[in-house]
Order: sequence, then structure tokens, then C-alpha cells
Amino acid sequence: HSEDEERLTDRFILINKKKGVSEHERWRDPISAVLSTKKVIKFAKKHKTKAHILHISTKEEIALLKSKGKYMTAEVTPQHLTLFSPNCYKKLGTLSQMNPPIRTKSHQNGLWKGISDGIINVIGSDHAPHTLKEKKRNWPNSPSGMPGVQTLLPIMLNHVNSKKISLLKL
Repeated sequence: HSEDEERLTDRFILINKKKGVSEHERWRDPISAVLSTKKVIKFAKKHKTKAHILHISTKEEIALLKSKGKYMTAEVTPQHLTLFSPNCYKKLGTLSQMNPPIRTKSHQNGLWKGISDGIINVIGSDHAPHTLKEKKRNWPNSPSGMPGVQTLLPIMLNHVNSKKISLLKL
């Protein structure tokens, strides 16, 4: 996951934990993802080594990855392509909590553009099989992540059916 850990640590003390899971996205903001992705791209190019970034979640990262070069691959999850904030947090609460967080519709649209432009190489899963009891804990004590391996194909086929993506892109 591409998020700047130092920034996350600094920001966590600023978050109003009483507001609940809606603060998750504010805490783990797009800048945290962009800073980390810039570092990964820089080092992959500098050392001419392969790197793969999991769970791209921002439109800004898509813009950065346009010039990723031959050493980089990138992945998005069906969750980031299907859910968006603040709706998911209002409707699902901590069940929609993952890292990096589900973001606004604008970021989701940027991810879809990244797929259609060939910037995204992989549709992945969040592979985090927490129990329902664990996920229903109050934020920030709830674990991040969602199960998804078993739903990846049906969700993506639903997107094909709604003409969001063609089978040729999968």
C-alpha cells in the first residue's frame, strides 16, 4: 500500500476520533498516498528495478503513473472502483474501512480513467478476512481491510454489464 507512514503518524493526533470512521479518509488523505507513490516511482527509476503499487486510490496517483516507465505496475481494487465516500461511510460504517481509504467519486472516476488509459495493470483484492465482530468495532479500533477474493469477479462482471469497462480490459 502506498501511503507515507510519517505523514500518517503526524496526522493521526489531529483527527477527531469521536467523529468515527468518516475521519479515516481525512486522516489517510490523498497527499499521504501521492507522497509515497512519488517515492516508489523515483526509486524504481533510479535503481532500474521493478516495483508494484497496490491499491491506488487517487486520481493524482494516476496522473503520476502516466510516466511510470517500464519498471512499474499498479493495481486498484473493486472496492475503490465501486464504493465512494462519504456515502460508503454513512451507509456501511467501519465495514467500508480499508487502507488506503475509499475516496470521493472524483477519485473513483480518476481510477476508471487509469484503467481505460492502460495505466492500471491489475485489478486486485483487499484480502483482509476480518470477522464481522471485529469490523463493527468503533473507529479507530476497527481493523482496516475487506474480504474480496470471492467477490472480485462478480463485481467486475457487474461493471462490464453496466458498460463501465469491457472484458478486453479485464
